[in-house]
Amino acid sequence: MFFIGCAQPSDEYAEEPVSDEPSYSFVEGHAPVWEQATQQIMELADAMPDYSFKPHDSVRTFAEQLVHIGGASKVIANMFLKDNPA
Repeated sequence: MFFIGCAQPSDEYAEEPVSDEPSYSFVEGHAPVWEQATQQIMELADAMPDYSFKPHDSVRTFAEQLVHIGGASKVIANMFLKDNPA
C-alpha cells in the first residue's frame, strides 16, 4: 500500500532534542549587534544634556527611557542565556 509506506516515520526528519543549554552560535552571532547597540545607547546618553527631557506629558522622560532599555535588555539577555529573568 502506497499510503501506508508514506506514513512511516523517517529518520531524515527526526527532530533534534531540545536543550536547556544556551545556543552559543546564536549568542555569538548576535554579540556584535548587542555591543553596537550598547555603544550607541551610551553615546546617546553621554550626548543628552537634560535627562528630564520629556517631549510630551504622555511619554517617559529620557532618564525613564534609559531605565526601560536597561531593564528590557537584562530580560532579553537572560532569556537567551537561559538565566532567571527576575
